[in-house]
Amino acid sequence: MIDYKSYHKSPLFLSSKEGTDFRGLSFKTTRNTYHPFHFHDGPEIMYVHKGVILVNAFNTVETVKEGQFIAHDPYCFHSVESIAADTVVTTINISEEYIDENDGLISSNIHMVTDTKEYAHLKKDIYEWIILSSQPGITEEKIFLQMKKIIPNLQKHMNIASLNIKEDSVVVQESEKDHEKLTRILNYLFYHHDEPIKLDSISAELYLSKYYLSHYIKRTLGYTLKEVLSACRVGESVIDLLGSQLTIEEVAAKHGFPSVRSYNETFPRYYGMSPVDYRRRHQRETVLYKDLAGEEVDIADFISREEEDAVEAAEGCSVMVSLPKGSYEVLYVETDKNNASNRIAALNAKHRTISLDCDCDEMILRIRKQ
Repeated sequence: MIDYKSYHKSPLFLSSKEGTDFRGLSFKTTRNTYHPFHFHDGPEIMYVHKGVILVNAFNTVETVKEGQFIAHDPYCFHSVESIAADTVVTTINISEEYIDENDGLISSNIHMVTDTKEYAHLKKDIYEWIILSSQPGITEEKIFLQMKKIIPNLQKHMNIASLNIKEDSVVVQESEKDHEKLTRILNYLFYHHDEPIKLDSISAELYLSKYYLSHYIKRTLGYTLKEVLSACRVGESVIDLLGSQLTIEEVAAKHGFPSVRSYNETFPRYYGMSPVDYRRRHQRETVLYKDLAGEEVDIADFISREEEDAVEAAEGCSVMVSLPKGSYEVLYVETDKNNASNRIAALNAKHRTISLDCDCDEMILRIRKQ
């Protein structure tokens, strides 16, 4: 059985407790963020206020844009890089003491799910959490109350989103049951991936029929148990591959591969190259050789400026209106209401000419002279 505490000795490990703003919680906002490959002992959430970042985990690259967030598991090996100028990101690191390993991972890897109500609610809650953390004199109690609201929903909905089930045949209750069952299976595989695992052993441990278990894994994840276990072993092996001096044979044995040949044959299916080539090519892209970068930003000041800019933009703009009879007037279009003038202002830059080719008495009532 893998003891994840032993991973703390890895030079690629960055403790989630370092630099915490609240007891075991860290909120850091940076501009033009660059985090070479590393991992934490607690979950991490990244919210993009402005710009775009690339997050690489398990050789899967996700693009996270303005107004989106991404979450990854404890011990998820990943890198982060801003790819747009003046990108501003808040990183929330949560200490492992607040995550019960029996509750499972936050997600089976990392997921960007932007078209669900659950994601929208979580995004709103996370943004409010960030705002809350920046308030002077805020109590830890309020911060932790918000965390207790966010973490269970994050665990549940990110896992549910990963299930490979047809949308029309699923209801929420069934998905929640799938989440609980999937959590148990993935937990077992992650903590026992260094052992010889067979369908008989895992079904006995989880009190599930091996025939049911086999079909269930294939139905929910889209892969066989053997494929899921191989992916787990390969993904976990990368920490030792890039962060230790273990030989390839030792890495293979530590992570449950029956032989170095099996490891060498399996690894390229997920990373496109042999373990030796991957170590040679990517070891210098880790915190072993590169420092974390990013200019720290005062999030309260940044949000205040963003809101001021939004208010200023919403107050209105001057537009040249061509009236039907050919006369011209410079009118001030109010944009703080959801009306016709608001739509005009949104479509036209300041001092642009727009033409009204019909009687516009109603329109004139909705705007006022500058």
